[in-house]
Amino acid sequence: MIGSFRRAFTVGEPTALARRVLEFGMENAFFRSVWDETYIAETFTDNETLIRHVPDVGVLRFEFTDLIPSGQNDYLVRILYPSDEATRAALPRLEELGTQQLFDPETQEA
Repeated sequence: MIGSFRRAFTVGEPTALARRVLEFGMENAFFRSVWDETYIAETFTDNETLIRHVPDVGVLRFEFTDLIPSGQNDYLVRILYPSDEATRAALPRLEELGTQQLFDPETQEA
């Protein structure tokens, strides 16, 4: 349910109620842990700008290019790049927030 909420929150302009639910939820360690381990991604989409509403960062707009490696039809590589100067300026803050480490970099295992 938290993952579904995160998807709804990030792919559209959050309502005032959604912002209140997020503020309330982030006070709970379990909610935060599930929020942090849930990733939002689409498979193939129309050639539209991807818009994300990221707490503590704001609205991000990305253009993208999808690549399928030769002979690897079951793999998709999506390259995102900022659609506007505001998104480009927000990227250092996004990097500062970081991502959850999903594997041990020494062993490359989950």
